[in-house]
Amino acid sequence: MNFIGQDQYGFYYHIDKHPRKELKEMLPGRIRKMYMDTKKGVKHIGYVVGNLWVEVYEVKAWRK
Repeated sequence: MNFIGQDQYGFYYHIDKHPRKELKEMLPGRIRKMYMDTKKGVKHIGYVVGNLWVEVYEVKAWRK
């Protein structure tokens, strides 16, 4: 499973399998979960690493 992270400045981070662990290795600072309120409740959408807000997306192939 592959992921990609995007921070609030538009920079992208390639993540192979473990988003939290790999972001911690790439970026300095404390890491905390980031949440978003939705109509269905609160969802975990990424991480706050130092001063960066990194939203994490799962990348899937269009074809199998």
